[in-house]
Amino acid sequence: MNGQQLGLTLIELMVTLAVAIILLAIGIPAFQGMEANNRAVALANGIVSAVTLARTEAMARGVPVAVCPNKSAEGVAPECGGTGDWVNGWIVFADPSGSGTVPAVADTIRTFSRPRGIPKVDTATTMLRFGTEGYQRPRAGSPAVISMLVYQTNSTAGQKRCVTVNVVGAPRTVRKDTCP
Repeated sequence: MNGQQLGLTLIELMVTLAVAIILLAIGIPAFQGMEANNRAVALANGIVSAVTLARTEAMARGVPVAVCPNKSAEGVAPECGGTGDWVNGWIVFADPSGSGTVPAVADTIRTFSRPRGIPKVDTATTMLRFGTEGYQRPRAGSPAVISMLVYQTNSTAGQKRCVTVNVVGAPRTVRKDTCP
């Protein structure tokens, strides 16, 4: 080799670093949006899973089964909460008396833990009940079709999901920024 040096010059290294920084500056916000979208999908799927489980168990056990938001912290006996407690997870339990209170541990079918991220659930619903035939049994004063808008607090337009449960008890998820 006639005096040629192998390696990178300082200018080549600086150009490579500049390109890498630009790619990261473009990619990181896109990744955060994708993460918020995926967490909203996971949250909606978790609620649909609980609704489907409750409906199936009501038919299999021959007693009404309910789903409610969990007011209690992790490790404490589950207790039904209010509309703002869906972000803490939810409880599926046998509710033969129709009281809407979580009975003994033996009647608790499954407790779903708090979703990851910073979830938001906009709904007026505090409980879904399913009769022995699998139909939803709305409480007095509750709408026949239950709707929940689920998303992460850092979500933008198009990253929210509307979960609806009709009178027949069938859950449905749609990508929407509002719920009916």
